[in-house]
Amino acid sequence: MYEVLHANRIFNVIDKDGHFVVAEPFECNGAMVAPRDAEGNYCLVEQFRKAIGLVSTEFPRGKHDLGESIERTARRETLEEMGFEVDELVKLGILHTNNSIIQSHMLLFAGIGARQVTKKTDGEVQRVVKYSPDELLTAVASGKITDSHTLSAITYMLANGIFY
Repeated sequence: MYEVLHANRIFNVIDKDGHFVVAEPFECNGAMVAPRDAEGNYCLVEQFRKAIGLVSTEFPRGKHDLGESIERTARRETLEEMGFEVDELVKLGILHTNNSIIQSHMLLFAGIGARQVTKKTDGEVQRVVKYSPDELLTAVASGKITDSHTLSAITYMLANGIFY
């Protein structure tokens, strides 16, 4: 049993045997997509992240909505943030963003056949940028990309031989 210490519409903070845990409504709270276009470039977004006070270069991701499949979440977020669709989603794996305090996880996908279908977006993103696989690895090595979701997706793709 656990005690709810704080509750709001997004998450609860609970006491699990003396450990403070953030509990979200879904075990899988969202999805991230690593879109790749027909030319082999990865498509990322540049987005100002208030929590760190910086523009972050990252793959699109977002929160899972009630009643939608996690694949639908992945496709919706890619369209909302970038104006892109993908032909195919390939499940890469799960990411526990901070498994010491957050009980939920996100699903990570590769998005094959990414293409822009509209210029209309949700306005959260400053711009879409494209990187070749080698340019993306250089951006990681130089510290330009620090987002844990993006770094995890790249690691999954490299480990499974689908990055290049």
